[in-house]
Amino acid sequence: MNLIFDDMSKSQLINEQIKKPSAVLFYADWCPHCVEVKPHWENISNKLSGKITMLSVRDDFIQHLENKNNYIINGFPNIIISKNGKTFKEFEGPRTPENIEKFIKNNLLNKKSRKKKKRKSRKKKSKKKI
Repeated sequence: MNLIFDDMSKSQLINEQIKKPSAVLFYADWCPHCVEVKPHWENISNKLSGKITMLSVRDDFIQHLENKNNYIINGFPNIIISKNGKTFKEFEGPRTPENIEKFIKNNLLNKKSRKKKKRKSRKKKSKKKI
């Protein structure tokens, strides 16, 4: 799911979703780096649709986030992982599609799949003992 906070009618939904584990892009329409990153963000969002929540928050809507003080934004674009309504981890490095996708997967997707794999291996081990 990719929600874009560019309209006040989406305020309640965005504020609910940002409290859950999600990838968030803070951007500005006037920022050339944001213009470059946005298509990659949308492609990654489509690729990971149904697996994780991705949010895009335009600069003039940041002030309407309920937990806006939990997010320190020193420039645009700013990509973070949000958990429990605050920054869990901030993206660093070259903003290539591969790096962004890897950052999101490593912080949101892989941990879930690792837990499932551990559970499956435990079940297999316990069945073998019987």
